Amino acid sequence: FSGFGTRTREAWFVRARKPKGRDRAGRRGLTGWRGVGWLAGCALLGWLLWSTACAVLPARTEAGQSPAGRQLPAGLSYRVEIREQPRPLRIHILVVELDQRALELAVAAGPDPDGPGGAESQLVEPTMLAAEAGMVAAVNANAFAWFGGEEATSRSARWRAGMPVDILGWAHDGRRQASPPEPGYWSVWQETGGRVRLGQVRQAAPVRWAAAGFGALVMAGQEVPLEDRARHPRTAVGVDRTGRRLFWVVVDGRQPGYSEGMTLRELAAWMRGLGCWEAINLDGGGSSAMLVRDPRGGWAVLNRPSEGRLRPVPVLLGIRLRGTASGARSSASAR
Repeated sequence: FSGFGTRTREAWFVRARKPKGRDRAGRRGLTGWRGVGWLAGCALLGWLLWSTACAVLPARTEAGQSPAGRQLPAGLSYRVEIREQPRPLRIHILVVELDQRALELAVAAGPDPDGPGGAESQLVEPTMLAAEAGMVAAVNANAFAWFGGEEATSRSARWRAGMPVDILGWAHDGRRQASPPEPGYWSVWQETGGRVRLGQVRQAAPVRWAAAGFGALVMAGQEVPLEDRARHPRTAVGVDRTGRRLFWVVVDGRQPGYSEGMTLRELAAWMRGLGCWEAINLDGGGSSAMLVRDPRGGWAVLNRPSEGRLRPVPVLLGIRLRGTASGARSSASAR
């Protein structure tokens, strides 16, 4: 993706050779018009070298471990790419090798707060929702809308843990369908045979799990034409052409000088550049979060949420070690 990676935080220095026949620390070589010309030439040469380096070098990348220092399970790899052009950006990338038998994908959905009532779920702190599902890594998934006529005037206070909500799009955690497929929302799901699929779903079918996002970014290896120009924090999921590699991406945003977010068109180009054959845009904004479990059983937040803290959500897309789901549910029930 040529729009990014045009600058790094690394510095390049040019060491000039001392002119012959100059004494007194070379001071005579820096006087008069000849000295000015020599300095100007060095400055021009340095500028040319810097420009060339910025044009060809990738952005600085940090990879391998979570901030808590824990080595991720085999089959998972994480890195953050730091970009300075066309604006400051922090892009968090988690790659999942789907042929790793020790891992399984999962969806966690918050509990139904009113049974036969109209609310589909309630907001839950992401770390609590992930822990109850036995996950070792997770990202936010479905968008949601307030339910029951309750709307706070403060943006930061609007979404709180325990608030009943309507989940937007398909959400299935393997035990219950928290929300059915809806027109206009694109889904990611795992068939009972194990294949991960992305696309539009009109009618629910048997699945291992399902989650949904706003729309397509990449389909059949091509970027979907998008005209949105708003820059926001973003969360996206994509799969490569073989169906064996899954990409999770979280872009920090709304933080001037640190990370200012992406447009949907930029996000589509980014996902295609990673190697996605198909990709969809999940919920973003203040909900965008990428989590990994730390060595003590707590959680490390890999990105920097735009509101300065994690926002409670109703649905997470996650990864867990195979066979840990039942134990996690039992311990959650005991609490």
